[in-house]
Amino acid sequence: MRKKLIKNMEDLSEIANLHIKEKKLPYLQPVEKDFYKRLVNRYKKLREMFNRSLKDGNLDNIFRIKTEMDNFYNIILDIYKIRLEKIIKKAIKIVEDEDSIPEGLAEEEEILIKELVELLRKNKEMIFSVEESVEKFEDKETIAETSKREELGEEIKEEKREEEKEVEYIVVRTLNDLPEIVGIDGMTYGPFKKNDIALLPKENANALKNKKLVEIV
Repeated sequence: MRKKLIKNMEDLSEIANLHIKEKKLPYLQPVEKDFYKRLVNRYKKLREMFNRSLKDGNLDNIFRIKTEMDNFYNIILDIYKIRLEKIIKKAIKIVEDEDSIPEGLAEEEEILIKELVELLRKNKEMIFSVEESVEKFEDKETIAETSKREELGEEIKEEKREEEKEVEYIVVRTLNDLPEIVGIDGMTYGPFKKNDIALLPKENANALKNKKLVEIV
């Protein structure tokens, strides 16, 4: 019997329930093919609501929508990471035990697991097709190469940790009319009229403050 899938992206409780199941259960929960596309669309809607609230200047709405936006983003990011780990483990199991690709994957996940399985199978064939003994893989050159890969892996992990650092935001009031600006979070803000209230990344806000274009609220 096919399990119930998330139909309503507006209902955060459904997404939160999926999040809990992904954390507690060892197997992948079924989702729709367009699962991630709909998550992104929901986040864009929240961003549009947030931008409108900035223009309205209602601080209560600004902080409420910003909190909802942050909570939604953190949940879907964690769901992605948990499912990614399960997909990698499943790909290994498929190669080792000739298991089948599971149903209920998002379109992007189906592509990923197929590519992983193909890559792992080619890698396994390459390693075990040689006639030399296992000792061949324990020579200095192989150990050095493994060490380089591990160092590279650590560098990539460190870069990802830097990318995942949260951006701090602060509320400002514009002192002049300002054109659109691109924040350090990659989002576009503005244009602004004099005395508009805006929530900007702290680094951008401080830069504008130093130019006496905004003041901190």
